[in-house]
Amino acid sequence: MSARSAPALVVLGSLNMDLVAQAERLPAAGETVAGRTLLTLPGGKGANQALAAARDGVHVVLWGHVGDDAFGATLRAQLLAEAVDTSALGQAAGPSGVALIVVADDGHNQITVVPGANAATDLAYVQRCLAQRGAPPVMLAQLEVPVDAVLDAFARVRAAGGVTLLNPSPLNAWRDDLLAHTDVLIVNQHEAAWLGEGLGYPLTDAVRPGGLQALVISLGGDGLRVVLPDTELRLGGHTVAVVDTVGAGDCLAGVLAARLAQTLRPWGSDAWRAAACAANAAAALSVTRVGAQTAPTRAETEACLARR
Repeated sequence: MSARSAPALVVLGSLNMDLVAQAERLPAAGETVAGRTLLTLPGGKGANQALAAARDGVHVVLWGHVGDDAFGATLRAQLLAEAVDTSALGQAAGPSGVALIVVADDGHNQITVVPGANAATDLAYVQRCLAQRGAPPVMLAQLEVPVDAVLDAFARVRAAGGVTLLNPSPLNAWRDDLLAHTDVLIVNQHEAAWLGEGLGYPLTDAVRPGGLQALVISLGGDGLRVVLPDTELRLGGHTVAVVDTVGAGDCLAGVLAARLAQTLRPWGSDAWRAAACAANAAAALSVTRVGAQTAPTRAETEACLARR
């Protein structure tokens, strides 16, 4: 198997076209507000994370689907332009996934996602990919594709000695048995609280020998918290001018996975700190730009870190 055909990272996830309306503020329930502009931008959590990882310099393959429409062609072309390996990307009959997004002047947003072709990233597809390509050393996934496919892929990757990273969004697709197949859980503080309430114990208690290897909690502008079995790391936020927070969590997850995938295991606290610092800086830079695929290049991230 050639070096190019043996990726350091596989991202299993969604691809969407984002229809982004910019407005002074978000509408309340039943309210209509006037928007200023409408942008059509590539997105989807899987594509966002894969692109962020590719910009950070790792060989990343995206497992997922686009539709046979114009959006699908555009989504595929964008990934190819960013050096994301699309050789496993499927095409489903019908429309591609679409996200309807409103972004307010303060950077906050509301999002409605129509899955479209993402539903084809199912158990059978994942099993074909694993049979044809083998299990990758590191896999990152979210929950905008069928959860059964994520569970099966994670179980097979771990059985082959690989590491699984999960960004469990959207939370309405969460299943408690995901924890048993996940090594690294990446959440924001609201997701951490919701999951802990559902489990009946603090999510940090899941980090233990035989459980999660790490829990990564984004604190938004306040930085990042990384809980490991034997220690905890806390990173402060970066002061930036917030333009659009859409995709910031995807940028964080993608860069974190990229840095870990490029580091020899087992990952000690120094490796975790380096990866977390890079992901924290990249996410901060991403919110200074409009769109979900605004992850910085590795050089931009390193420059940001050098200014600390």
